[in-house]
This record gives sequence, structure tokens and C-alpha cells, in this order.
Amino acid sequence: MSKTRVLTKLKYLCTIIIDYAKETYNIENWPEVLDNDLTQVEDIERSIVSHEHTISSHEMLLCNKIYKKYNTLTKGVPYE
Repeated sequence: MSKTRVLTKLKYLCTIIIDYAKETYNIENWPEVLDNDLTQVEDIERSIVSHEHTISSHEMLLCNKIYKKYNTLTKGVPYE
């Protein structure tokens, strides 16, 4: 998978998490687990951009798990 495609998917995942948080919680009272999930995705994104790092299979699995956790607002419509 190309670097651009991976970064696009990571941005989309960040958007899903933020949209979920906005719909579910007061923005000043996000649960720590939600904040940690967002931070993990942003860290993966940052390492790809800064260090020419390729996404590992462990990171892909983590992102898939996070996606399934927060993708309730889009009702399971996959990213195209």
C-alpha cells in the first residue's frame, strides 16, 4: 500500500474518532482510552511522515481494531 494511501486512511481514522467523541462526549471530558487511541493513530501517522517509516502489520491491526471500535457513526460503511 502506498504511503499516500496509508496517510489518507490514518487521517480518515482520526476523523472517525473525533466525530465519535463529539457525538458521544463533551469535548473537554473525553475518556482517557479515547484520547489514547487518537494519540496512537497520530503517532503512527507522525512516524510515517517524519521517519519514512512504513506501517507495520501490528500497527495495521491496531488501526483496524480502533476503526471497528469507533466506526458506529458511519454505520459500518467502509472507507473507499
